[in-house]
Amino acid sequence: MKNIDQRTTFKNVSKFLKSTINNLLNLTGMHKADLKQPISNDLSNVNKDDPALKEYFYYASVLNCVQKALDNMTEPCKQILIKRYLDDLTSERVALSINLSATSVDRYSSHGAVEFAQRFIYYQQINHVTPLIDLVAYK
Repeated sequence: MKNIDQRTTFKNVSKFLKSTINNLLNLTGMHKADLKQPISNDLSNVNKDDPALKEYFYYASVLNCVQKALDNMTEPCKQILIKRYLDDLTSERVALSINLSATSVDRYSSHGAVEFAQRFIYYQQINHVTPLIDLVAYK
């Protein structure tokens, strides 16, 4: 197993959850709050091979993987990432809301970013999302 560069992975996840995610949400007509619960798209009657819809399905699939990765994270990392990136709270506000020190929130944020990145790639792989977005950085 390769050694993960935790600092760079944290930066990758942070950038993805702060900016890239907003673009994906805008392109699919979704909102950050939609990522806090399972995404249900009844697309059974839609031709997924329609070139006009291919991009939409890719973006929606990526967001579905984001939701699954977040939903299956361990606590308190899950709670911290949701509050930081979906609720747009500062580290200090997150710390107050879950009764942890700011130092603990920062430490869990770093560990949580690695956990999110690994789970995110896993859900993309099992859902056959291509191209994959790999946020994990290695030393």
